Amino acid sequence: MREQTKKLLKEDLKEKEFALDKTEAKKEISHLKHIKSNWKLFLHEFDEHLPFAILVSVIAFVLIGLGSFFDVRFGAGMFEPIHFVHLFFSAAATTAVYSKYSSGIFRGLSIGVIGAILVGSISDVLFPHFVAFLFQFPAIFHLPLYEAPLIVLLVSVVGSIFGILLKKSAFSHSIHVFLSVFASLFYLVNYVHLNGLFAWVIAFLILVLTVWLPCCLSDLAIPMLFAKNNKKCGHHC
Repeated sequence: MREQTKKLLKEDLKEKEFALDKTEAKKEISHLKHIKSNWKLFLHEFDEHLPFAILVSVIAFVLIGLGSFFDVRFGAGMFEPIHFVHLFFSAAATTAVYSKYSSGIFRGLSIGVIGAILVGSISDVLFPHFVAFLFQFPAIFHLPLYEAPLIVLLVSVVGSIFGILLKKSAFSHSIHVFLSVFASLFYLVNYVHLNGLFAWVIAFLILVLTVWLPCCLSDLAIPMLFAKNNKKCGHHC
């Protein structure tokens, strides 16, 4: 009788293990499908951003040209204000996309804040300054994260909270992209000496790349990477 009971228990245990393995396999397949779907979405958005990046950069350069025509230095002294506004909407967009994918307020806030500060500092300061150094344009290094860390942190936190409350990532993402161009442009205007056609051509390429790559990474790749697959995401998340 005991042997028969043990046998039945073993068979029951095997059935449960098989059912558990099957469930885990389904979850893994679902997760892989989710990653594949998100990757396709990212590539689609990445491809669509190039024309928009060029358009916004052209608008920025037209404003620079108009300023020169009227003897006005467009963007002078405006880097820090536009940088802080850029961080705000970057955090909002990143957190909004994450909220569409997954729950968890603290995790969403953390990802929004870190993503905004990291990518914002790269796109607005480090990348333009590196290119200026690469082409030996005279430049002054100015990083708000180092010089005003509390303001940078506060702006990013408030932006992340705004993103969770709004949850309209297409809106915040569009503003973020637009602001990113002008933040980079104003850094070049205020801290890099651009003299001659070649320098301004390089500046234009910096603006295009600033919108195209960092904004996609911040608003799409980072939240998709860290979000759990418990919510569905539509176009523009």
